[in-house]
Amino acid sequence: MNLSDIVTSLDLSKKLLALGVKQCSIFHWVEIEKDNEIYQTIWVARELNNTIACAFTASELLDLMPKYIEIVRGCRFDEVIPTYLIKHHGETIVDDHDTNLADSCAKMLIHLIENKLIEV
Repeated sequence: MNLSDIVTSLDLSKKLLALGVKQCSIFHWVEIEKDNEIYQTIWVARELNNTIACAFTASELLDLMPKYIEIVRGCRFDEVIPTYLIKHHGETIVDDHDTNLADSCAKMLIHLIENKLIEV
């Protein structure tokens, strides 16, 4: 399993940052330069100068969410790849069956913030 499989994607991490989610995670998306190329990668560090946004784990995001959420783990159709569906008070919030639990949690948190169901 790659580290990118257990943390939020760069796009979702940037969205959480833009929404004002406190940037408190062990992992960070950073930009590094190598061979005159700029790369985005995940590092374990604190307060790096080249930090783009935090790369949250699912457990870090679950700590930010309200109670009464339901995470359904299953498989989509005939695929054997595990997928996650997240509900809040019985309402499906994340319905795209993301294979990354951290991304599913990020999508739910974004939905809750954008719809003013929780405050940052």
